[in-house]
Amino acid sequence: AKIPSAEGPTALIRVEQALTLDPRDVRALGARARLRFAAARQVWESGQRTDGRILSSWEERRQEALPLSTGAIQDLRTALSLTPSDPFLHERLAWVHGAVATIDASRRSEHLSSAVTHLHRAIALAPENQFLHRSRATLAVPQGEPFLQVGLRAARGAVQRDRGLLTDLVDRFVPLGLSETQW
Repeated sequence: AKIPSAEGPTALIRVEQALTLDPRDVRALGARARLRFAAARQVWESGQRTDGRILSSWEERRQEALPLSTGAIQDLRTALSLTPSDPFLHERLAWVHGAVATIDASRRSEHLSSAVTHLHRAIALAPENQFLHRSRATLAVPQGEPFLQVGLRAARGAVQRDRGLLTDLVDRFVPLGLSETQW
């Protein structure tokens, strides 16, 4: 099935139609995950639902965003069961888990562990990709221990592969108050 590149309210309907025809279409699963995650982020960050209604409390936002986010996680897990060696699916799943750690505070450490694990898998599949190392660093370092050291190693790995990433990583990490040893 051809996956539409459209955005907006009709995009999810079109992707759902494609998945009706072929529920194992990795591109369609990835597209639905992207759309679900975008909707979850919109609800969580602004309180605005896809129908335009504004949610007034954080609990309402959580109740709306969590099923969308967990749906995105399930779509990406299904896609990975079909193509387990795709490093970029692992990276996308890591970022969704990282965001869900904020939305679902009761399972924060579980989601962060999953995020770091999926970035580890992505790097194992594409070890020379400096951007995957940067992703792992960007996700892990701000979380503090026990993820800080993992993130700092990833940052060093990113810079070893591309010195041009140093400024970006320094800019991201300066506000975190890292010690002299950590730098």
